[in-house]
Amino acid sequence: MARCSGGGVHAALAGPRPNRATTIRAHAAFAVAKEATLAAMAIGNGRLTPGDRGEILAAARRALHAAPLPQVWTWRSAGRSGGSDGDRDHQRSAKSC
Repeated sequence: MARCSGGGVHAALAGPRPNRATTIRAHAAFAVAKEATLAAMAIGNGRLTPGDRGEILAAARRALHAAPLPQVWTWRSAGRSGGSDGDRDHQRSAKSC
């Protein structure tokens, strides 16, 4: 079973009573912070400035507190009754994080 980096961080970001949406936003915010940090360090010769840290935090907070987009397409609306085995495998692996 694969382990997710930052599991405790994801739980903290998702809040005390996480649902599917807050869990997804928590993972997105963590990914934004991680990738933005790597990008800032790459362009800053391995160093983060206070301004970099502020930008990274602001971007992660936007991801965490983003309003959900309206749902315009689903498998059901496309006439598909169920997912493939690959879809189910992906759902199982996502739940393990």
